[in-house]
Amino acid sequence: MQKNMGEVAKTATIYLPQKINPTKIMKSYTDRRYSNDITINADKAAYIMGRIIALPQYEVSNQWNSSNTYTGYTPIKAQYLQDMGVNGYKSVIDYLINEGIIECDGYYIKGEKSLGYKYIDPKHYRKPLIPYNITYPPIVENYGERRVNDHAKTTYEHLYNYSFSDKLAMNDEVLDEIFRLKSDKKLTQQQLKNITTHEAVVNQFIDKESVFRTDDFGGRLYTGIGIMKSGLRSFITYDNQELVGLDLSNAQPFLFQIFLEDNQLAPGIIAQNYGVGKMEEIRSIKIPMAEIELYKSWVNSATLYEELGRRYKKVVGKEIERKVLKKNILTLFYGKNEDVKNYKITEVFTSVFPNIYKLIECFRQETKSKENSSDEAHTLFSRMMHRLEVEVFLNSICKEMEERHPDIPIFPIHDCIVTTEGCMDNLKEVMNDVILKIIGEQPIIKYEPFKEIRKGFDFRELLEKKKT
Repeated sequence: MQKNMGEVAKTATIYLPQKINPTKIMKSYTDRRYSNDITINADKAAYIMGRIIALPQYEVSNQWNSSNTYTGYTPIKAQYLQDMGVNGYKSVIDYLINEGIIECDGYYIKGEKSLGYKYIDPKHYRKPLIPYNITYPPIVENYGERRVNDHAKTTYEHLYNYSFSDKLAMNDEVLDEIFRLKSDKKLTQQQLKNITTHEAVVNQFIDKESVFRTDDFGGRLYTGIGIMKSGLRSFITYDNQELVGLDLSNAQPFLFQIFLEDNQLAPGIIAQNYGVGKMEEIRSIKIPMAEIELYKSWVNSATLYEELGRRYKKVVGKEIERKVLKKNILTLFYGKNEDVKNYKITEVFTSVFPNIYKLIECFRQETKSKENSSDEAHTLFSRMMHRLEVEVFLNSICKEMEERHPDIPIFPIHDCIVTTEGCMDNLKEVMNDVILKIIGEQPIIKYEPFKEIRKGFDFRELLEKKKT
């Protein structure tokens, strides 16, 4: 269960496959450089094995493999383990490998790819997950802060209380279906790994052990509902009421409008991320009013992707799927220059919005950040837009909902806010008012009932790459 505000956790709950007994596994382990306490060593091993379950596997270009593939290995950063208080992690990992519990892919690229690990025996992925309580203080403290950080808890206490409310429940059908699917003998180890990762997220949610934290990049809030695949979260209810998600149509292109004309919020957002000097560079880019009005008309009528899709077909000679086009537009905004310049959509976008594209390039240009030498400016652009999103949705809409309707449950997921079906109209009214006031344009708010998502959800989707 969730801890009270200010209460210090004494354990860290992770999830391990049934029949995995860290104490039994580590009974013969000795490395007196770090500890000869079997409980401490078992906790370290448990945490490492828990990460193999909790984190998704990644697709990597392996020089020893003829194709990019999902191999079932979970990359785990050594620095992360060290930061979490798992001192002596290498010795523990080596012991787990020698004991035949896990194996390593042996594939490492500095700064790009960490060593990957997986359970040797596929049966561990077939077993139900059960909670394991770590008591080793360094891990407990660091894990607790990463799961629920103080900034999120104090800044968004109202949202925190709803996120861990006992009224928030998951239908029992979810775990039943997961267990049924895991019993399929035809599943590959990679598929079992994927579904087990989703199972861990569901268990955390049910046991009130989910995350509630803000990131350091743009201040986004991550919650148990937010990190869950949409099909899985569609089985969640609040006080036995169905939920519905309301999100801003064309969110990123829509919010970007504040930089096209004078907007009182824009200078502060730019200065916060780039410094005051960036404003002069921005002001030097002259965008004709006709170009601005065309962009705004497409974005504000939610036809941006359709219009660009038509022009794409005219230029390239073939149609492009909407989801692919949307992904390409986001790459055009936030991708690396060498990636963006090779995109056909860049040619299409520039032919319609040449000066707006210059503005995007200005934000995206790859010069080193003064704050962090490893942070390139194209990532500063995405951070700036994340902070703008946080200002609009978390700091404005959610705060306004708390003032106007404190008894209405709300669950933000970046540019979407979830509430009960009966409270949808109240939330939509607040979203309209706040966004119009901040951005200066009338938004189009889309809604998607969870029950409709649930109807179209196939649990076999959990066997593929983890997506939210």
